Parts: sequence; C-alpha cells; structure tokens
Amino acid sequence: MNSRRNLLLLAIPVIILLERIGYFATRPMVVSLALQDVETGGMGMSGDRVSMLVSAMVLFRLGTPFVGGALAAMLGPRIPLISGLMMCSVGQIIIAQTSSAGMATLAFIFIGLGQGLSLPALYTLLAEELRGPQEVLCSAAFILGYGAMNVGALLLPTMVEFSRASGFRLGFAVMAGLSLTATVLAVALTLLLRRLPASEAAPSQGTPLARPFFGSLTLMFLLALPYLGTLLSQILLFKALPGEPGSEEHRAAYTLNPTIVIASVALTASGLIWAFRRRHHVTVLRVLGVGLLIGALSALPLLWNAQGSLMALAYGVSAVAEPLVVPLAGARFSTALSPRMAALMLGIWFTLTSFLADVSTYLAGYSWTRPLVALCAIVAIALGLAFTVLGRRLDGLLFSPGTAQNGFPRDPGQLHA
Repeated sequence: MNSRRNLLLLAIPVIILLERIGYFATRPMVVSLALQDVETGGMGMSGDRVSMLVSAMVLFRLGTPFVGGALAAMLGPRIPLISGLMMCSVGQIIIAQTSSAGMATLAFIFIGLGQGLSLPALYTLLAEELRGPQEVLCSAAFILGYGAMNVGALLLPTMVEFSRASGFRLGFAVMAGLSLTATVLAVALTLLLRRLPASEAAPSQGTPLARPFFGSLTLMFLLALPYLGTLLSQILLFKALPGEPGSEEHRAAYTLNPTIVIASVALTASGLIWAFRRRHHVTVLRVLGVGLLIGALSALPLLWNAQGSLMALAYGVSAVAEPLVVPLAGARFSTALSPRMAALMLGIWFTLTSFLADVSTYLAGYSWTRPLVALCAIVAIALGLAFTVLGRRLDGLLFSPGTAQNGFPRDPGQLHA
C-alpha cells in the first residue's frame, strides 16, 4: 500500500482515540466536578441543576453530528475537523479553570459542538480519499476508527479514577492536552496529504445519481431497529449478569464489551486489508448480514431467560457483531456518494446512532422492552438472511455501483466491503 493509504489508516484512528477519550469521560467527570463542594475545588451545584445541565448537554450533542456533516459538505472535511478538535480543547480548558455555572455551560457548548464537528469530518476525509477501487480500504479504516472509539471507552474507568485521585480539574486539563494533540495531528495530516501524490485510483467525485442517495437513507432506516435491539440487548444482558452494581464482576463485564469489539475490529479490518492486497471481491451487504445474524443470535438467551453463563456468552457475542454493522454501513453509503453528499449522510448516520444509543438507556427499564427486543431480533434475522443471500442484488438495487472495483470490472451490486 502507498504512503497516502498508510498515513490515513494510521493517523485517523489515533485522532479518533484522542478525541473519544474526552467524549466518554466528559459526562461522568462533569457530574462529579459540578457536585463537588467549592471548598474542595468543585462547582458546588445542586443535584437538580446538574441534571438539567447534563440533559441539555446530551440534547445539544445529539444534533451536532448533523451540523458537522452539513459543514463538511459545504466546506470540505478539513476545516470542520481542525476547528472541532480545537473547540473541544478550549471547552475542556474552560472547565479546568472556572467555577462559574455560566462558563461551564459555555464550555459544554464548545465541547458538544466540537465533538459533533470532528467525527463526521474525520470519516468524510476517509471517504474522500479512499473511494473507487480503494473502497475496501475505506471499510477497513471505518472499522479501525470504530475500534479506536472502543479503546476510548475501555480507558474511561482509568481516566475517571485518575481524575478522582488527582482532581477533576487536572483530569480536564489532561483531556484538553489530548484534544490539542489530536488537533496538531489533524493539521499535520492535512498538510501531509497535500504534499503526497494523490492516488490514481481515487477519483475526486462519486456518483451524483439519486439512487445512492435514497439507497443510503433506506439502509439507515432498515438498520435502525436492529441496532436499537443490539443496544437494548447489551443493556439487559449486562443487568442480568451475576454480581451487584459496582462490583468487581460488573467492572469486568464493562471492560469485556469494548475488549471483544476491539478483537473483532482487528480480525475484520485485517481480513479486509488482506482482501484488498489479494484483489479479492467483498460484498458489504453480506458482511452486514452476518453481523445482523450474530446480533440477533445474542438476543435469544435473554428472551428465553437462560442461565447466567449463557447470558455472559451472549453479552460477548453481541460485541462481535458491532463492527460488522455500524461502521460498514457508513463506509458503504459514503463511498457510493460524492464526497459532499457523503459528508451530509454521515452526519445523519451519526446523529441517528447517537440518538438510538441515548434512547436505549431510557427504554431499558420498561416492562415492554423484551418484546421490543424480540421484534428487533426478528427484523435483524430477516434482514440478515436477505443481505447474506441476496447481497449483490440488493446492493445493486440500493446503490447502482459503478464499473470498477479494486481495479476490476465489477458485476452489478458487488462491492468491496
């Protein structure tokens, strides 16, 4: 692989990792710092005020990926990427220094908007650079980015414990340093990409036809319910595991999910890179179908009220399916569209997945959650079978792919991951 591809596959997961550490740690650390007494270095806010502040932050953050995708569509990915990472660092510096509720609210706005701007821009940059015959590498890079997110989730307890021991303000200062490092890396990446020769296999524009646009929206709509079912299953399976909340068993279970996701990412991304180097054809909807079937399989012990050991096994199996669905779907429709339209669609996709992730935490406590999980599993099985058996035809129906794939003429509906 050439230097340009290697640079993208290495740099972007690192930038995502540095940004996601702050993403996952901001909410619990803000709650602890806001509730802490002023005399001990906190903000001394009441519980109700903190709840309102965090709720506002969550709602604000839900809409920012769409804004980030729209700006990346208008300006290109580089300006939103760098400005978003800078806004994160500025917000974290403000929280590390202030005791004012007004300044803390301003910091939340900076952090939420910065995180919303940077993530769609990063993936838009991947879709812009790795398209055409390099689509399989784009899928591998999307999956590596998803793995980097889970490394950030895996480091969350370490970050929170460090902040409790050393002070939450110091913790936010460390996160600001990580965001600044990500900003420097993003600037260096964009400058190096300008200096390196462009890949001959990466056209600057994708197809502008309406079919990929509506096909992308259709794929998002089809995957929404199975993804919600996977999230609900993981929450309910976690609650069904042995041990009390906060116990060593639950802490081990918390680290189990991102660890298995990272292992699944490593295997899947390695397989896609191997397929690219060997010039093998890969059909993305078939891989999606396998992921959907695995995700539906993990819900069965929960629906049957199985024993604890099966619940733990299902909890691990559900993590295997994650990298086979969410990042691959984004990679597929982003490489089928022009870079600007891909940016907008990625903003919509990240907004949808963030919304479902937050909604799932509220839905998990209702009595009708298990029937909803059963419905999601049925939809996932139906889609999984359809995608696995009819992947090429359905891909052609949704996206009407072009004429070249990994340097080969390709049949209608076939694509590289």
